[in-house]
Amino acid sequence: GNYLRSEILFRARVNPRRRARDLSSTERQVLAVEIIQTSAQAYRERGVTNDLQRAKEMKRDGYTFEQYRFWVFERDGLDCYRCASTIVREVESSRRIYHCPTCQPMPS
Repeated sequence: GNYLRSEILFRARVNPRRRARDLSSTERQVLAVEIIQTSAQAYRERGVTNDLQRAKEMKRDGYTFEQYRFWVFERDGLDCYRCASTIVREVESSRRIYHCPTCQPMPS
């Protein structure tokens, strides 16, 4: 689904505005691994793509499923779990995309 796109790109540290053909071979390899790992985790964990230890702790602390489920998806305006920058929501081809501008920068 659309949430996986945001989550996979975040975990791979790829800015959503980058074109696949412009990625280095290392970036493509990392992206390929994250496609498999993130999708498998989401399947196993009923849609949770966040760090599983963090999700477990947040659940224990009373957060709802939607609050602990994702790294970035539907978290616009909230702090990034990695760097505390603000998560951004954009629309690309009429689909929402969420990312952290610090963890997923555009290359210079």
